[in-house]
Amino acid sequence: MKSIRCLLAPSLILLSSSVWAYNSYVEKSRTLNDGGTELELSVDYFAPVSVVSESGEGSSLTADNNVKHTNADLIYRYGLSSDFQISAGLRARNVQTNFIYSDDGNQYSINKSGLENFNLGFRWGSGYEGSSQYAIEGYYAQKMFTNTELTDETFLTDSSLGDDTREYAIGFAYTIKTSSDNLYEARVHYRSPAEYLSTEVFSEVQLTLRWERFALYGGVENVYSLDSSPYANEPLTKPEFRTDPSELYNSIDRAWTAPYLGAAIALGPKWRIETRYTQVYTGNSTDIGPRILVSLAKRSEDKKEFKKQDERFKEYRLEGSVTKVSKSRKLAIVNKGQKDDLKVGMRVDFYYFDYVGGNELIARGVVIKSQVSKAVVQIKKRYGRRRVQEGTVIRAGEIRD
Repeated sequence: MKSIRCLLAPSLILLSSSVWAYNSYVEKSRTLNDGGTELELSVDYFAPVSVVSESGEGSSLTADNNVKHTNADLIYRYGLSSDFQISAGLRARNVQTNFIYSDDGNQYSINKSGLENFNLGFRWGSGYEGSSQYAIEGYYAQKMFTNTELTDETFLTDSSLGDDTREYAIGFAYTIKTSSDNLYEARVHYRSPAEYLSTEVFSEVQLTLRWERFALYGGVENVYSLDSSPYANEPLTKPEFRTDPSELYNSIDRAWTAPYLGAAIALGPKWRIETRYTQVYTGNSTDIGPRILVSLAKRSEDKKEFKKQDERFKEYRLEGSVTKVSKSRKLAIVNKGQKDDLKVGMRVDFYYFDYVGGNELIARGVVIKSQVSKAVVQIKKRYGRRRVQEGTVIRAGEIRD
């Protein structure tokens, strides 16, 4: 049999841009590896310069009449498998409002803080099929406060933290990766922000320029109202919660468009920091102005087994390729069999091989059925983000030193 020597150097060249790369930026459609974890803390500050009412009328905010919103999010993510992750998080919020009460002409300020929501989420990712991958994702958030209707006594002392009850969303994300590791991304969610608010469609598109330790990105997000607010035809019947001068909460058919720019830096193989500037420039029943977000995340994905297998030279007795993959992607038919001495129970390694230096171990399996010129391999373990597909190189009969 022909001996095939798999050199370490080409493998490491490819790994430097994939599983061993510093995570300066993580794709919106990417999931954690099996057993991987991520902890992220982010702070979002929104200081509107104007507001737009539900009727579309805009008005500027002033030094005496203004509002500031600050959110702090703590999210923990865990990879249940190589393509499915779950998350849990908490959001705290601070709202500061300043206004002049017309009845007495005095200046008043209200500063309110508290837990805004507890949320659970999921993401199922397809993994890369060639240069693209997609994910199905969603979340549910239970609000941690209850708004009380405004009275004359509470007008000057109380304000709302936001929209209470619950929030949920379901949607998908899609990523295209270029040969230079840059990204085109899109995301669409169907969202219900509260029981008494209109359902809406959240969407965003983004271009990311990514290097090993640094990334720059830009895009635009949009919220399109489905105009299903129960108070759209009778706005005077809407419960009165103190949100003014803000229009962001207790809205009627809210909508906005906001372009953004961001940058991310890898602080090591696990840590990254990100900052993003968003400008809400048009909308309905919302606030207009700049938002600034800063986040710090630690992402840990166990690659010890992969490293152990790939940090030494390997030599195999035979090489072939995958001819078919089952819909579940747990079984693969290969073009080697009994005549090649590929027997039931033998281990098979799957490699991504691009003939220009790429030689990446992406999966491992075992032969469960062998015929004269073909065999069925059950895929037991995946490494990295690439998928086994037709044409994937297989190697078996490893020769140990």
